[in-house]
Amino acid sequence: MKLRILAALAVLAQPAAAIAQDDRPVWWLHIEDGEATLGYSIPDSDDGGPTLQCDRPGAGETPGKVRVGLLLERRLRGATTSLQIRAGAVIGNYPAKATPEEMYGGTELDAVVPLASPVITEFARTGRIRFTAAGEVVNPAIAPAAKVAALMRFCRGR
Repeated sequence: MKLRILAALAVLAQPAAAIAQDDRPVWWLHIEDGEATLGYSIPDSDDGGPTLQCDRPGAGETPGKVRVGLLLERRLRGATTSLQIRAGAVIGNYPAKATPEEMYGGTELDAVVPLASPVITEFARTGRIRFTAAGEVVNPAIAPAAKVAALMRFCRGR
């Protein structure tokens, strides 16, 4: 009898554990047509986690840039702000376009970072990245090496 009760409780606990696990952000990679996006968000949600995006360079083109997207909780005044990106001990500061985000009342930031910049090189090496803008810090988990490597290969046209 005790065993059946424990088994029933284990079965009942499984959906709760699955739900709790689904509430955690994860790194995902999406490649379609000529564009790749590496993002960090809660699966199947409107979560606006950070994204790194690039276009595949054409034959003979030099790989150029990574577009960084980030959602801040608060509404910023002005059309631009500074986005600090830190990967390990490497820090870079980049101008970011600030656009009001209507659904949550925050601000969407878009910045362009050279693919060859030290901060992107360090992110590719370690999977560590942290974003700071307008006093808000977004510090995602370490990105899986395979997903970062796939993004970098795509961005470099390989």
